[in-house]
Amino acid sequence: MPNNLIMSADLAKQIAHNTFFQVGSKLIGTMLGVVTIAVMTRHLGTEGFGQYTTIMGYLQIFGIMADFGLSITATQMLSHPHLPTLKIMNNLFSLRIISSIIFFLPAPLLLAFFPYSPEVKMGILINTLSFLCLTIFPIFLSVFQKYLATFRFAISEITNRVILLTLVLASIFYGWGILGIVWAMVAGNAVQMILAYRWSRKYIPFTWEIDWNVWKQILSQSWPVGVSIFFNLLYFKADTLILSVVADPHDVGIYGASYKVLEVLVALPYLFSGLILPILTQNWASGNHAFFRTVFQKSFDAMTLVTLPMVAGGILLAKPIIGVVAGPEFEESAFILQILLVAAGVIYMCNLFSHAIVAIGEQKSVITSYIVTSIFALVTYTYFIPRYTTLAAAILTIASELMISYLVIRIVYKKTNFFPNLHMWLPSILGSLGMCGAILSWQYFISSELGLLNLLVQLGLGISVYFTLLLYQGMMSKKMIVDLIRVKK
Repeated sequence: MPNNLIMSADLAKQIAHNTFFQVGSKLIGTMLGVVTIAVMTRHLGTEGFGQYTTIMGYLQIFGIMADFGLSITATQMLSHPHLPTLKIMNNLFSLRIISSIIFFLPAPLLLAFFPYSPEVKMGILINTLSFLCLTIFPIFLSVFQKYLATFRFAISEITNRVILLTLVLASIFYGWGILGIVWAMVAGNAVQMILAYRWSRKYIPFTWEIDWNVWKQILSQSWPVGVSIFFNLLYFKADTLILSVVADPHDVGIYGASYKVLEVLVALPYLFSGLILPILTQNWASGNHAFFRTVFQKSFDAMTLVTLPMVAGGILLAKPIIGVVAGPEFEESAFILQILLVAAGVIYMCNLFSHAIVAIGEQKSVITSYIVTSIFALVTYTYFIPRYTTLAAAILTIASELMISYLVIRIVYKKTNFFPNLHMWLPSILGSLGMCGAILSWQYFISSELGLLNLLVQLGLGISVYFTLLLYQGMMSKKMIVDLIRVKK
């Protein structure tokens, strides 16, 4: 028993260190991304940013199909204790490239059926190259997750962000227009993919290989995940696509600015769950279900402590966030962001359950749930978005996320006979209430300006009050904080 406890403590520290590096790099990448978006929105305006949002939204649908579940399946199979790592990676690599090309081929052909401007259509054609890089990259990320070497991912992502910002500024300075910005995205994503490719081969020296038996093995596991992810992200992205067809570029730009903040926020739980997935997979496959539940519970606790203050604080700070990120022309986006933050909270809490489905090998069980949710979303999007535009899109996003969360959690409980304890909710709620009180007091008594400095002060104040109240309630200790930030020598 003591040895198991030591192993668990070491593993927890490894996860904490890698999470710390990922969160740290994500913060840096997010700051660079926010600066890039701030520059773009101020340069393009609501209509121009609406065109940019359309270019991205159209290709994201094809990106969803191109993934076909291979990204998350790669993490699962590379973490399995009884599978040949090198051979699996060789075939994942070749399958990923071939499938990406096949799935993106229809994208240019179907453009003829959409009422987009010639400039938007050209932007979509160029940006297809960027999305090809994005769909190949997660295979390399799976290697970093397996060996808990996410600092490699961190460096590649920050490099991407720096290149993107630099070239966007150059595009504005030289007057290259929105197509210059699209080419900047291609360059940044291509460099990130190349770096990840080179570094991942230091851990697994994979090469090109096509073994039909291995392909069948991979696809037999990935297709349920792929179908689930397709329907999952279909309802997550279809609102923007429908909005781009029925609304004017101004409304698309308003929604796109708030949605960009949502996309940045929801990246964190996916990164965190990606780190946890190999641990959950290994222990479930080995029959160590008790440790599976322990890791799941601790991970759920961590998500709880992050989710509630993120939603509450984000709602209070939506106006200054939009003011800093997009500028005064996008003031209408603040209300939409407040609604979407509720959806972000649901995604944070459900994401771990979605990954648990993969860890226990029950991907097929969840397909029906995603199909039902997607049908609900598409029907309601098609009816309400033409009538109520951005408001309908935001509210229906919450409804869709609540529906799929209930269905996924129900399946996980049925298959594992486990539901995490909610003991962190009350301390987190109390801490969030204190945090909100501090932010509201600052806004009422001191300053309600929308500038960057005032936003940073309110963020710092809110975070300090929240964690102070957690410490006071005994939910965190100084040792936990030290273990989180100490780099293992």
